[in-house]
Amino acid sequence: MDLRALIGEVAARTHIRLDEDDPAFALVTLNQLVLERTVAELLQQVRATMTEFEQSTTKLQGRLGGLLANELRRALVNAPPDRKSITVRSVFSTACPSVIWVSTCAGLGGFVLGCFVAFWIV
Repeated sequence: MDLRALIGEVAARTHIRLDEDDPAFALVTLNQLVLERTVAELLQQVRATMTEFEQSTTKLQGRLGGLLANELRRALVNAPPDRKSITVRSVFSTACPSVIWVSTCAGLGGFVLGCFVAFWIV
């Protein structure tokens, strides 16, 4: 911290002259230390929240992957013998609409939550 620059700025704005050993600088230092500690605590909370978010998305991805695998398995079992070849269209045409709806909402929700967390950090 450049004390001379701060003294000059205070004098220019308030017409009050400070010295380098003025007690006001002790308060400035104390304020700076409190701010640094507060920022460190905030960053720790953000990191914890991001870790929790990543764990939640990992669980959600696992659940949705399981649901998709079950629907794919069901589509294979229920397909006629001459139509055992799998295409994306055949899987989605036989998949339960609720699975598709849940997958779409989960993906969109994850995106929105990620944007919110990124906006909150910045």
